[in-house]
Amino acid sequence: MTYLIMKYLFFDCEFATSKGGNEKICEFGFVMVDENFNIIMKDNIIINPNIKRNEWDYHVVKKILTRKIYQYENRLNFPAYYYKIAALINSSDYVLGHSLSNDAHALNCECQRYCLPSLNYDFYDIKEFYKAYNASNKDTSVQNIMANLEIEGDMNSHDAEADAYNTMLELKVMMQKLDMKLTELIDLCPKAKDKSENYSVESRVIAEKQ
Repeated sequence: MTYLIMKYLFFDCEFATSKGGNEKICEFGFVMVDENFNIIMKDNIIINPNIKRNEWDYHVVKKILTRKIYQYENRLNFPAYYYKIAALINSSDYVLGHSLSNDAHALNCECQRYCLPSLNYDFYDIKEFYKAYNASNKDTSVQNIMANLEIEGDMNSHDAEADAYNTMLELKVMMQKLDMKLTELIDLCPKAKDKSENYSVESRVIAEKQ
Protein backbone atom coordinates (compact mmCIF):
# COMPACT_ATOMS: atom_id res chain seq x y z
CA MET A 1 0.00 0.00 0.00
CA THR A 2 1.34 3.41 -0.96
CA TYR A 3 1.39 6.03 1.80
CA LEU A 4 0.69 9.54 0.55
CA ILE A 5 2.59 12.28 2.36
CA MET A 6 0.49 15.25 3.39
CA LYS A 7 2.16 18.55 2.57
CA TYR A 8 1.69 21.74 4.57
CA LEU A 9 2.96 24.93 2.91
CA PHE A 10 3.62 28.01 5.03
CA PHE A 11 4.50 31.20 3.19
CA ASP A 12 5.12 34.86 3.86
CA CYS A 13 5.78 37.83 1.58
CA GLU A 14 7.65 41.08 2.03
CA PHE A 15 6.72 44.12 -0.03
CA ALA A 16 8.82 46.87 -1.56
CA THR A 17 5.75 49.09 -1.52
CA SER A 18 2.03 48.81 -0.82
CA LYS A 19 1.04 52.17 -2.30
CA GLY A 20 -2.55 52.34 -3.42
CA GLY A 21 -3.22 48.84 -2.10
CA ASN A 22 -1.13 47.37 -4.90
CA GLU A 23 1.70 45.49 -3.26
CA LYS A 24 4.95 44.88 -5.10
CA ILE A 25 6.51 41.69 -3.73
CA CYS A 26 10.26 41.53 -3.09
CA GLU A 27 10.39 38.30 -1.02
CA PHE A 28 8.40 35.07 -1.10
CA GLY A 29 9.58 32.94 1.81
CA PHE A 30 8.25 29.47 2.41
CA VAL A 31 8.66 26.22 4.28
CA MET A 32 6.96 22.98 3.26
CA VAL A 33 6.60 20.21 5.84
CA ASP A 34 4.88 16.86 6.12
CA GLU A 35 2.11 16.16 8.65
CA ASN A 36 4.77 15.38 11.27
CA PHE A 37 6.39 18.76 10.63
CA ASN A 38 9.50 17.29 9.03
CA ILE A 39 10.86 19.90 6.62
CA ILE A 40 10.59 18.91 2.96
CA MET A 41 11.96 22.17 1.57
CA LYS A 42 12.32 25.83 2.46
CA ASP A 43 13.69 28.94 0.77
CA ASN A 44 13.35 32.67 0.38
CA ILE A 45 12.73 33.69 -3.23
CA ILE A 46 14.20 37.18 -3.62
CA ILE A 47 12.34 39.15 -6.29
CA ASN A 48 13.01 42.36 -8.18
CA PRO A 49 9.81 44.38 -7.57
CA ASN A 50 10.36 46.20 -10.88
CA ILE A 51 9.81 49.71 -9.57
CA LYS A 52 11.77 52.95 -9.67
CA ARG A 53 14.00 53.87 -6.74
CA ASN A 54 11.64 56.65 -5.65
CA GLU A 55 8.73 54.19 -5.53
CA TRP A 56 10.24 52.09 -2.73
CA ASP A 57 8.63 52.54 0.69
CA TYR A 58 11.61 53.85 2.59
CA HIS A 59 10.10 53.12 6.00
CA VAL A 60 9.98 49.48 4.90
CA VAL A 61 13.51 49.68 3.49
CA LYS A 62 14.94 51.14 6.70
CA LYS A 63 12.86 49.39 9.38
CA ILE A 64 11.64 46.07 7.96
CA LEU A 65 13.52 44.57 5.03
CA THR A 66 16.67 42.63 5.91
CA ARG A 67 18.40 43.28 2.58
CA LYS A 68 19.59 46.31 0.62
CA ILE A 69 17.64 47.62 -2.37
CA TYR A 70 20.34 46.54 -4.84
CA GLN A 71 20.06 42.93 -3.65
CA TYR A 72 16.45 42.90 -4.82
CA GLU A 73 17.14 44.82 -8.00
CA ASN A 74 19.78 42.28 -9.01
CA ARG A 75 17.15 39.52 -9.14
CA LEU A 76 14.55 38.63 -11.75
CA ASN A 77 11.02 40.01 -11.79
CA PHE A 78 7.98 38.16 -10.44
CA PRO A 79 7.07 36.30 -13.68
CA ALA A 80 10.37 34.38 -13.50
CA TYR A 81 9.24 32.83 -10.20
CA TYR A 82 5.50 32.56 -10.82
CA TYR A 83 5.47 28.92 -11.92
CA LYS A 84 7.61 27.83 -8.97
CA ILE A 85 5.27 29.62 -6.56
CA ALA A 86 2.22 28.18 -8.33
CA ALA A 87 3.69 24.66 -8.15
CA LEU A 88 4.35 25.02 -4.41
CA ILE A 89 0.77 26.11 -3.75
CA ASN A 90 -0.86 23.60 -6.07
CA SER A 91 1.15 20.64 -4.74
CA SER A 92 0.25 21.36 -1.10
CA ASP A 93 -2.63 19.85 0.84
CA TYR A 94 -2.84 22.84 3.18
CA VAL A 95 -1.57 26.40 2.71
CA LEU A 96 -1.03 28.43 5.88
CA GLY A 97 0.51 31.63 7.20
CA HIS A 98 0.12 34.63 9.49
CA SER A 99 -2.43 37.20 8.25
CA LEU A 100 -2.15 35.36 4.97
CA SER A 101 -5.01 37.25 3.32
CA ASN A 102 -2.58 40.17 2.86
CA ASP A 103 0.02 37.99 1.18
CA ALA A 104 -2.60 36.25 -0.97
CA HIS A 105 -3.84 39.67 -2.07
CA ALA A 106 -0.27 40.70 -2.94
CA LEU A 107 0.17 37.60 -5.08
CA ASN A 108 -3.08 38.47 -6.85
CA CYS A 109 -1.81 42.00 -7.49
CA GLU A 110 1.37 40.67 -9.06
CA CYS A 111 -0.47 38.08 -11.15
CA GLN A 112 -2.77 40.76 -12.53
CA ARG A 113 0.11 43.18 -13.04
CA TYR A 114 1.92 40.71 -15.29
CA CYS A 115 -1.22 39.12 -16.84
CA LEU A 116 -0.49 35.74 -15.22
CA PRO A 117 -3.16 33.13 -14.35
CA SER A 118 -4.93 33.52 -11.02
CA LEU A 119 -3.65 31.39 -8.15
CA ASN A 120 -6.75 29.66 -6.77
CA TYR A 121 -6.48 27.91 -3.38
CA ASP A 122 -7.88 27.66 0.13
CA PHE A 123 -5.65 28.85 2.95
CA TYR A 124 -5.63 29.09 6.75
CA ASP A 125 -4.55 31.90 9.07
CA ILE A 126 -2.29 30.96 11.98
CA LYS A 127 -3.30 34.20 13.72
CA GLU A 128 -6.92 33.03 13.81
CA PHE A 129 -5.90 29.63 15.15
CA TYR A 130 -3.99 31.37 17.93
CA LYS A 131 -6.94 33.63 18.80
CA ALA A 132 -9.11 30.55 19.25
CA TYR A 133 -6.32 28.78 21.18
CA ASN A 134 -5.88 31.79 23.45
CA ALA A 135 -9.61 32.57 23.73
CA SER A 136 -8.98 36.11 22.50
CA ASN A 137 -10.37 38.41 19.82
CA LYS A 138 -7.19 40.47 19.68
CA ASP A 139 -4.85 40.26 16.70
CA THR A 140 -1.18 39.81 17.53
CA SER A 141 2.15 39.50 15.78
CA VAL A 142 4.24 36.47 14.92
CA GLN A 143 6.81 37.58 17.49
CA ASN A 144 4.24 37.91 20.29
CA ILE A 145 2.74 34.52 19.54
CA MET A 146 6.19 32.96 19.66
CA ALA A 147 6.90 34.61 23.01
CA ASN A 148 3.56 33.51 24.46
CA LEU A 149 4.06 29.94 23.25
CA GLU A 150 7.68 29.99 24.49
CA ILE A 151 9.09 29.19 21.07
CA GLU A 152 12.69 29.87 20.13
CA GLY A 153 12.50 30.14 16.37
CA ASP A 154 14.37 32.04 13.68
CA MET A 155 15.10 35.49 15.09
CA ASN A 156 15.67 37.06 11.63
CA SER A 157 12.37 38.94 11.89
CA HIS A 158 10.81 40.19 8.63
CA ASP A 159 12.89 37.84 6.55
CA ALA A 160 10.08 36.10 4.65
CA GLU A 161 11.55 32.61 5.07
CA ALA A 162 12.12 33.14 8.80
CA ASP A 163 8.55 34.36 9.30
CA ALA A 164 7.16 31.39 7.36
CA TYR A 165 9.30 29.03 9.45
CA ASN A 166 8.15 30.65 12.69
CA THR A 167 4.47 30.38 11.79
CA MET A 168 5.07 26.69 11.12
CA LEU A 169 6.53 26.30 14.62
CA GLU A 170 3.55 28.11 16.12
CA LEU A 171 1.08 25.72 14.52
CA LYS A 172 3.17 22.74 15.54
CA VAL A 173 3.25 23.82 19.20
CA MET A 174 -0.47 24.64 19.33
CA MET A 175 -1.35 21.25 17.87
CA GLN A 176 0.95 19.52 20.38
CA LYS A 177 -0.46 21.43 23.36
CA LEU A 178 -4.04 20.79 22.26
CA ASP A 179 -3.27 17.22 21.19
CA MET A 180 -5.14 17.86 17.96
CA LYS A 181 -4.73 17.07 14.29
CA LEU A 182 -4.85 19.95 11.82
CA THR A 183 -8.31 18.92 10.61
CA GLU A 184 -9.58 19.05 14.20
CA LEU A 185 -8.08 22.50 14.72
CA ILE A 186 -9.73 23.71 11.51
CA ASP A 187 -13.08 22.42 12.77
CA LEU A 188 -12.50 24.25 16.05
CA CYS A 189 -11.70 27.51 14.28
CA PRO A 190 -13.67 27.93 11.03
CA LYS A 191 -12.70 31.64 10.91
CA ALA A 192 -9.17 30.59 10.01
CA LYS A 193 -10.23 29.41 6.56
CA ASP A 194 -10.06 31.78 3.59
CA LYS A 195 -9.85 31.49 -0.17
CA SER A 196 -8.10 33.13 -3.12
CA GLU A 197 -9.92 32.75 -6.42
CA ASN A 198 -10.11 34.76 -9.65
CA TYR A 199 -7.62 37.34 -8.32
CA SER A 200 -9.76 37.99 -5.21
CA VAL A 201 -9.45 37.03 -1.56
CA GLU A 202 -12.79 35.97 -0.14
CA SER A 203 -12.44 37.67 3.28
CA ARG A 204 -11.42 40.97 1.69
CA VAL A 205 -14.39 40.90 -0.68
CA ILE A 206 -16.75 40.29 2.26
CA ALA A 207 -15.13 43.09 4.30
CA GLU A 208 -15.49 45.56 1.41
CA LYS A 209 -19.23 44.81 1.17
CA GLN A 210 -19.85 45.44 4.87
